[in-house]
Amino acid sequence: MIKLYVILFLFPLACNAQEGFYLGVNANNGLYWLYNKYDFSLNDSTDLKTVPPDAFKFSNHFVAGLNFGFGISERFGVDTRINYSQFQQNYRRIIGMSNPITFMNFITKLNYTEFQLTGTYCITNPYEHSIIPYFKAGINFSYLLKYIDKEVYPTTYPDISENVNSNGKYYSNWTGSNYYYEGTCDFIYNRFVWGTDFGFGLNIPASDHFQIGIELIAKYDIRNTDNLNANAHLPDTTIKYWHVHKEGYDGPSTERPLSHNIYTGLGITVNYFFRSRYDY
Repeated sequence: MIKLYVILFLFPLACNAQEGFYLGVNANNGLYWLYNKYDFSLNDSTDLKTVPPDAFKFSNHFVAGLNFGFGISERFGVDTRINYSQFQQNYRRIIGMSNPITFMNFITKLNYTEFQLTGTYCITNPYEHSIIPYFKAGINFSYLLKYIDKEVYPTTYPDISENVNSNGKYYSNWTGSNYYYEGTCDFIYNRFVWGTDFGFGLNIPASDHFQIGIELIAKYDIRNTDNLNANAHLPDTTIKYWHVHKEGYDGPSTERPLSHNIYTGLGITVNYFFRSRYDY
């Protein structure tokens, strides 16, 4: 994986700087959906509620990294990015119908390193306009660095929690009854996923060498995010992690369909061109 990143990093560097080579930084914040299909649909749809993603909450969902690219012609170029991303998805399940209704909360956190390779097209001539709209499309490769998958009971049971961490350790505890056990869990998310990357933005030249951009991006991971065959290995039994701990014991008996990451964000880019953009 490291060798692949090095090769992809050197790819734009190997291109002639006279074609408009640049480097820069990017950061964006947005909305994230971990499950776009079958969101743990139970027999009674009121049993589980998906908590909507927080709108542009930087602490939960963000992407930031480095840009490298070059211009092939006046309007068309290649843009590569190496990013770090952090996403979170929340769910809740009704576990008590008394007044008030009580829920069990699900929290999933995923951290990735990403590589993006896109083609960009300027809608207007960049040498004749001060604001340059553009769109881009390409591919995105992500490698999972860390995940935390956690179930937390409500305040009525403050000491109950179940958690799976990146090291495959699974534990559940209830200190009120001295109930505690540990086990292991297969890796419940695939390490490597890939998908598509799209964007639309506006570039504004700040000087002969600097350019600032505002962009709206969308990322969709085509390869399945989940390892649907993951097992939780507990002291007395081995069970399917997704079926019991995500869908619940009263969940459907059918196999869970594929799920995918979807992310949309609004961000900013700052690029430095080694050659003046007006020397052509």
